[in-house]
Amino acid sequence: MPYAAFKCGAIFDNCPLKIESLAVWGSKLLIGTHEGVLLIMGEGESKYHIAETQKGFSKKPIVQLTVLGDPGGEQMLVSLTDTITLHRLPTFELVTSLPKTKGCNLYCLSSSTPSTAPVALCAAVNKKVLVYRWPGPGQNLIETKELTLPDRVKSAVFCGDSVCLGTKRDYFMVHTGTGEVKELFPVSGKTKEGNPVAVVLPTGEMLLAQDSTGIFIGLNGRPTRKYGLHWVEPPLALALSYPYILAASARSVDIRCIANDKKSAAQSEQLRGVHSLLAQPDAAGYGGKVFIASSRQDGKSQVHMMQPTDLLEQVDELVGMEEYAEALALCDQIKLMPP
Repeated sequence: MPYAAFKCGAIFDNCPLKIESLAVWGSKLLIGTHEGVLLIMGEGESKYHIAETQKGFSKKPIVQLTVLGDPGGEQMLVSLTDTITLHRLPTFELVTSLPKTKGCNLYCLSSSTPSTAPVALCAAVNKKVLVYRWPGPGQNLIETKELTLPDRVKSAVFCGDSVCLGTKRDYFMVHTGTGEVKELFPVSGKTKEGNPVAVVLPTGEMLLAQDSTGIFIGLNGRPTRKYGLHWVEPPLALALSYPYILAASARSVDIRCIANDKKSAAQSEQLRGVHSLLAQPDAAGYGGKVFIASSRQDGKSQVHMMQPTDLLEQVDELVGMEEYAEALALCDQIKLMPP
């Protein structure tokens, strides 16, 4: 039976530009658009407003955005248009671009804060995978590895010293140090091709979608749980707000707890045309807001924010619904989270 795990509300609406990407920068929200315009959004009481517009940011669609660096220290904005570029914040001064990433379709970072270790960046350029290392503020990105996969890379997430890559046919684990490639399993068990999507959990696991099932695997590439998550249809994108997984489909965003294998969603929001999910976990990788960009039928774009409700209140609600097994499973997840 559904319950209120998140509060959902529109925070930016009626945008005439097509939203392609999102990034959080302190209290601000950065929005990359198909038209190459970068919007800097300020937070209001209930909605966000346009605080600044970078109209000449790019001549190409802004496909991905990430703020790199420690809050309060030197920060840079990583963006993917036709190539990967780095801009210094808060001035948006161009620092460098990576010419070898021309034609790049996606990238992923091992971390967005370099306070503990150098940050690794993995860029997928069709079938090629380029790995870069960023030692820290004031340093240049250094290319460390170039690999080739059998097919075009469609998804990528870091998992420890490796990166999990998904093509239309298979998932692979690639060690960024040695370059060793390990084939995991097919993206689809029903057809020759599928839509690879993955998300990393703070428990040392990943969740990979195979058709309408989410499979939990460890950083060694082996399954970790006897059960998986089940969706009505294959997800187009995944986001984590521990202990929940948000899965976007063509018609809705479904929310499921990772603690059990119930086939019904804990909560479902009817949002059509979703094309970007951005999770904002805490420093330990748990909980946090999720921003959702979508397009309406009239062609205008909007952003919704999913704000998690108090977990102990969720337990009380489940007990009141006599969903005792689910309440206990949620309690078990709460015990794993830092105080």
